[in-house]
Amino acid sequence: TPEASGFAVLDGKTQRRIRTVRAGDGALGIAVSPDGQRIYVADWYTNNVSAFDAGTLQKAAEIDVGKSPSGLTVSADNRWLYVANREDDSVSQIDLDKWSLRNTTKVGKHPFGLTVDKKGERLYTANVVSDDVTVLDAHNLKRLATVKVQTLPYAVSLALDDTRLFVTNQDDGSVSVIDTKTLQEIAVIGVGDKP
Repeated sequence: TPEASGFAVLDGKTQRRIRTVRAGDGALGIAVSPDGQRIYVADWYTNNVSAFDAGTLQKAAEIDVGKSPSGLTVSADNRWLYVANREDDSVSQIDLDKWSLRNTTKVGKHPFGLTVDKKGERLYTANVVSDDVTVLDAHNLKRLATVKVQTLPYAVSLALDDTRLFVTNQDDGSVSVIDTKTLQEIAVIGVGDKP
């Protein structure tokens, strides 16, 4: 968190914090590689992403991305890291084998949460200010669709074998359900304040 300038390490059994790792003054987004070997942290203030060794908790690498990186997600094959650059209205793709920036593309206004499907084919990003979700080809970041949702979408998550995308709409107190085949919002579920 930005308040802690890093991330907390919890004991899996007791759920108690055992350590705080310094990751930068604007540490915000975090993702863990599918193999559990790396922890990635986006620094909102310095416009970069750091990679930490999950065993030693030491910083292994750092790379510059767009302005105000927030959401992070890693492809299931551990090849790509995707970064939502909130103030640039863009998403960046980092090649984890080469630790290099491969591509950046524009999406909706103020992207935040993002997720990639299990096959590594589609990337979805919630765009907070434009009230929509951008669907991208996960290989080349080509825009496939833009799906309108409710007010202030923040988080996205795939379920039911990646056939449904769930999007939290913070100002509506709702969750949008998107059919990932038709790329249409098929339901809006009221869930309470600020999901």
